[in-house]
This record gives sequence, C-alpha cells and structure tokens, in this order.
Amino acid sequence: MFDLITKFLYLSTFLLTICIAEHYKRSDLNECHNKIDFKADGYDWQPFKTFIPISSIKNNYMCDNDTILNTKIYYNGETNFYILLSEHPYDPKPGDNAVKIFVGHHTNDAEIYKVFSKGTCMIRNSESNSKIFKKDYFTPVELLLSKESLDVFVPEREEPLLSCEHANFAKMKYVSVSYYGGTKSEYFVDCPCEIKS
Repeated sequence: MFDLITKFLYLSTFLLTICIAEHYKRSDLNECHNKIDFKADGYDWQPFKTFIPISSIKNNYMCDNDTILNTKIYYNGETNFYILLSEHPYDPKPGDNAVKIFVGHHTNDAEIYKVFSKGTCMIRNSESNSKIFKKDYFTPVELLLSKESLDVFVPEREEPLLSCEHANFAKMKYVSVSYYGGTKSEYFVDCPCEIKS
C-alpha cells in the first residue's frame, strides 16, 4: 500500500513539473513552429503584424472543452513586450474584441487590459517582475486562456502573474506579439511543452 502511494505521489509530482518553466538558449527552441523577430525601430510601441490563428497552434495543451489556448511564448530582448489575443487578424481598432498582456522588462508593472478600454482587468506592480528576464536567454510566458478567464504564468512564480475574467475571451481566435522599439527582440511561439536544454 505504501509503495502504491509513493508511486502515485511521484507520478503526480512528475506530471506537475514536466512543463515547469526555465530559461532557454536559442538552440533549445529549434522545434518551435513560429519565430518572430523585431529590429530596433524608433522608440515607440510597434504595431502587431504577425497573427497566428489559435486553431493552427500544434502545441496547444487543451485539458478540457473550456480551454481555448494553453501554450508558452518564449521571449528574449531588452525591452517591455506585448502579447495580443484578438478576434481578428489585424492591429485592433475601436470596438474590436481584443486584450493585451503587458509585462515590463525595465519596470515593475504587468497588466492585462481590453484594447481601447479605459479600465484594466488586472495590474500588478512587483519588484520581482524585473527578475523574470535573463540576458541572452529566452523566458517562457505561459498563457492559459479559457472561455471566460485568462491566466499568465512566468518563471519563479507558482501562482499566475496575472489573472482576469471576461466573457469575451470565448471569441479570441488569434495571438500576436509586439514590443517597444529601440532595441532588438525575438519571440518563439508554438513550442513543445517539454524542451530539452
């Protein structure tokens, strides 16, 4: 009986840690399906240009019928960055169903907010935010999107960095990324859950 309990606990721990986020080198991400590069281009937020249909993401670990997207986006750069979830494959316009996820590289702010809305769904200010990123390494940002909720996970945190509830999440069909110009940045999207480093 004791052996069975021990094996169960071991298996449970293994399943929970198989996708634990770490930091990765570029060579670790060869099996990712989408790479998006940004060159230094002025000092302003860059528009969203590359839109990946959520339905096309092969490494989407949906655990139930309510899950729309469960994947990681890997980021390397020296600037703050944006992730966009949208109903349409273009830079959002007033009235569109779209939500932006912002994580500050050089600030302590992280935020989820609906595009063109005056309010925010959640904002977090923490001194640990600046420690999320490591120079020369790619940092995984995990998105768990369901029909009515969005959770954002980053390394070295067990609980979500950001969490939000909204009925319009069920309409999201595309994911995109952007950044603040002035420095180079890179994203890898649609990557295997378990990456050998």
